[in-house]
Amino acid sequence: MSERGGRPRRTQGGRFWWADASSAALALLLATVVWVVAIYEQDPPRTDPFDGIPIKYVNLGPGLEMVGTVTERANLQVRAPTSHLQSQAVSSSVLEAMVDLQGLGEGVHNVDVRVQSFDKSALVVGHTPARVVVHLEQRIQRELDVQPVMADPETVPLGFEAAPPVASPRRVTVRGPRSLVEQVDKVEARVWLRGSKSAIEAPVGLVALDAGGGAVTGVDIVPATATVALSVEQLAEFRDVSIRVPAPGTPAAGYWISNITVEPAAVTVQGRPEIIRQMASVVETLPVDVTGVKESFTRRVSLNLPEGVTVYSAGTSGQTVLVQVEVTPIIGGKTMQPKIEWLGLRSGYVVNITPSTVDVILSGPLPELQALQVEDVHVVVNLFGLGPGRFQVVPTVQLPDGSNLKVERMAPDAVEVTITAETAKGTATP
Repeated sequence: MSERGGRPRRTQGGRFWWADASSAALALLLATVVWVVAIYEQDPPRTDPFDGIPIKYVNLGPGLEMVGTVTERANLQVRAPTSHLQSQAVSSSVLEAMVDLQGLGEGVHNVDVRVQSFDKSALVVGHTPARVVVHLEQRIQRELDVQPVMADPETVPLGFEAAPPVASPRRVTVRGPRSLVEQVDKVEARVWLRGSKSAIEAPVGLVALDAGGGAVTGVDIVPATATVALSVEQLAEFRDVSIRVPAPGTPAAGYWISNITVEPAAVTVQGRPEIIRQMASVVETLPVDVTGVKESFTRRVSLNLPEGVTVYSAGTSGQTVLVQVEVTPIIGGKTMQPKIEWLGLRSGYVVNITPSTVDVILSGPLPELQALQVEDVHVVVNLFGLGPGRFQVVPTVQLPDGSNLKVERMAPDAVEVTITAETAKGTATP
């Protein structure tokens, strides 16, 4: 058999061709090892931690929801060349942590956390947690009434009443995991009055509450807000008034009424606005008869108020006042009712004084008292510096020059002065 036909061919020097091929492969392998070792020595691999990688939960079954607190982040150990890590080529953007919920139904499951790197030079060599607990529940929904509530009833202004609030829509849908939706006892819309004297209508966020009044989180309310209307109505108006005590009758011979005091001297009355606005600034008590009295006395007396008007007070005793009548042996005493005069009204204004007269109780020598006429006593209010408005002013009493009389008391001790602008025809304008 010839060499060309069946025997292996030899190379120059008598070696077979595969011997040359093996040598070449061995040389390539040795070169590769040398290159790898050189690279390893120049740029050795390093393992670095990458913490806080977000965990993605995927393939959640239809109609299911995750319930409770789930693990949101994982910590990874990544191995890569040192230069690659130092260049910050490896970051959270190329790392992934994932939990696959494919095929899982209702219940509590222990599921693997899968990690990977999208950078071919980086390898994830470890991670925590390796597994996570996932609680899955069926998503359900319920329809519930919206219960509007005024959160601050204590701020309703004095004399006003707030009607029960009304919400629109009246019913909403609560959606979420079965266990959470079943906890919801009511849906509340809390509106704040904050002392307003006018009606309120505003959108309000809705809150799901359990039977104990605690908030139920993790559910959706559709719609999430409701418009709540809260109306406020004025029931009464208030006004401060002074008190005057009528004392008909005459004390016993040789005695006189030297003083009448009332406690309190002023009260706040309440009633329908149209009545309160027409009331005078002074109200009287029921009459205190002093016929034949010889000594001082104290008595609780009711006020003579218009129908529908009462004293604003928390107790029943607040509807009366304490009147003290002082009876003194006559040295000389007299009560006069001069008309009130005024000084210092600015040009272009008119004044109205209520009441128009006051009781001036005088004491002194009887002859001087007997000779005294009402026009000799002047009760004056000083209007200097006052502009338009309503004021409480204390009058002064002026007696004749050289008089030995003494002003024991003036009742009331203050009057109401209303100053208004004068129109072209001479009438007052507010």
